[in-house]
Amino acid sequence: MQKKSSENSGAPAGSVMIKISDLNSEISIRDWIKEKLSYTDPELSNDLIKKALEGISRDPIFNSIEPSKKNAYLKIINKLIEKL
Repeated sequence: MQKKSSENSGAPAGSVMIKISDLNSEISIRDWIKEKLSYTDPELSNDLIKKALEGISRDPIFNSIEPSKKNAYLKIINKLIEKL
């Protein structure tokens, strides 16, 4: 199975992509942060995760995607923030 690169996704080179499946649970977002962002601090707090998730909604590239896809992500992000 191939990873989707930023080149064929329309995202700028060097950008980090997140999938809806990465937002399914506290465990999946922690794993994504550790894997994709190379975050190695074992004390990854819920507050830090919440701030990172909230930051997605301010990202200019995220805000440029089609509204229906953006709203789907925001709905899932907000659910995850509530769980944390």
